[in-house]
Amino acid sequence: GGYGGSGGGIYDFGIGSAFSTTTIAYNSSGVGGNGNKTLVKGGTGGKRTGNGNTGTHGADSGNGSDGGRGLGGVVAYEDRQISLTNSIIAGNAPSDCAGSGTIAANNYNLASDSSCPGATIAPPDVSTWLSPLANHGGPTDTMMPLAGSPAINAGNRAGNPGETDQRGLSRAGNGPVDAGAVEVQWICVTAIAKSAERFYS
Repeated sequence: GGYGGSGGGIYDFGIGSAFSTTTIAYNSSGVGGNGNKTLVKGGTGGKRTGNGNTGTHGADSGNGSDGGRGLGGVVAYEDRQISLTNSIIAGNAPSDCAGSGTIAANNYNLASDSSCPGATIAPPDVSTWLSPLANHGGPTDTMMPLAGSPAINAGNRAGNPGETDQRGLSRAGNGPVDAGAVEVQWICVTAIAKSAERFYS
């Protein structure tokens, strides 16, 4: 992984990027260089993108960075633009979003502070309603929304969330989707009460 003094989660220095149904949480940026190269989870530096990349249902969590001036979890450089849809940006330090570029976060995103323009700051703080990064099924570790999380049903199906979440589990249905990389799976249990009747003759 690289060291990221600007964006601990995502740092865009190129022509712009778009991310959908992504969880960007608990990253930090301090001083020094930038994150790792294009859309590869970069250990301590997070994702560094420079070629107009897009990402879907990814998790970028727990990255840190060392070096000069720190900005935030998601950083858009100069006239670059980062578009976020159906995503969670939460618990990043020193802020969730930053930079002199444009961050468009008004498409069904949840954030834990006011630094991401247009994102909903939902009580309770969405960052406290994520499980630790762990194996919740699928090929990579994820952060599961806990029961009662404001991320549940906070997304918009029109935002093209894809048919599956990061784990490969279904997002199918007609209603809202969950914001972030993980779609909570519900199990319906139907209880059938049986009554006993006696007949006397």
